[in-house]
Amino acid sequence: MTGHNSSHKVVVIGGGYAGTPAANRLRVRDDVAVTLVDPRPEFVERIRPRREVLDDLIGIDDVRLRLAGMITATGLRYPMHGTDLLGHRMPDLDLDRGRVHDLLHHARAVLLDLGDSPALDGVVAGWAGRVDLIRAHPVGGSELGAVLIRPDGHVAWVTRDGQRPDLDTLRTALTTWLGPGTR
Repeated sequence: MTGHNSSHKVVVIGGGYAGTPAANRLRVRDDVAVTLVDPRPEFVERIRPRREVLDDLIGIDDVRLRLAGMITATGLRYPMHGTDLLGHRMPDLDLDRGRVHDLLHHARAVLLDLGDSPALDGVVAGWAGRVDLIRAHPVGGSELGAVLIRPDGHVAWVTRDGQRPDLDTLRTALTTWLGPGTR
């Protein structure tokens, strides 16, 4: 297996479950020449039909989106009662301080206060170091008041704009997903 106009040469040793797919993946790139050592023809022939079926399926928008959601967990919803957003991945809203997903790079939960609610400060103090309280305003507005976002980007608690936050359910969500608080 070799590519044209190659600037990199790769040798994949072993044509098993890892080697053959790796070689096939590299083979489609124009800048890589691939040599598969010990290609095990019987293995290559066994996986070829599966590869062709998967290639066809990925060409269908609904299938591609479903697979992408499964791989990235964006299609995952934790079973939680409440608003439609609970348990789903938080949408990447445009905020006056950047984007929501940019706030999730510290491997801690984020309590995003979009409605300037000072009552959240006292609750979050018990989980210092495990949750960041961030006050921001959505560009273009939002119906959300405050959102607890787990480190994996899924919503664990939410309140609507103009709605008084239920601090007891916030404490319950913090305890459920981050463990007991210190206060």
